[in-house]
Amino acid sequence: MLIIIILLGLILRLINLNQSFWLDEAAQLVMSQKSLSWIWFDRSADFHPPLFYFLTHFWLHISRSETILRLLPVTFGLLAIPAIYLLAAKLFGKKIAVYAALFTTINPYLVYYSQEMRSYSLMLFLSILSMNYLVRKQYFWLFLVNTLLIYTHYSSFLFILSYFVLRVQGA
Repeated sequence: MLIIIILLGLILRLINLNQSFWLDEAAQLVMSQKSLSWIWFDRSADFHPPLFYFLTHFWLHISRSETILRLLPVTFGLLAIPAIYLLAAKLFGKKIAVYAALFTTINPYLVYYSQEMRSYSLMLFLSILSMNYLVRKQYFWLFLVNTLLIYTHYSSFLFILSYFVLRVQGA
């Protein structure tokens, strides 16, 4: 069933993938074409962390087509589906996990942001992965994924902060 849900997710995320870049996506592309040292040290005009710029920089070696470039965030959007399934299965059982995966698959916002050449689908995937490691008490991997999250989007600090709030409340 999960494979069918992931295939549905792929189909939904491939629809309208060939649109032209809008301003933020074009800026993402321009900055990702720079050298890795420039991305790391000289992004003073930009306020986003560098991880997605690095990934896009390497993805540009595959193709410069807007459709192919958008497959990078599509990949992270698709990876979020089995990740949410694993998390929900651990917390609530396999029946609920199927529904969680299905809702992640068909959620129009998640489909849209999986098609956008920005870091949002990567942040979603890493956030779900982080929760998986927290629930499984695999703290090394939790630290590693949370570090990647911080280098993906600064709002990740709020997400990570929620772990400490849950810990204080005894959850």
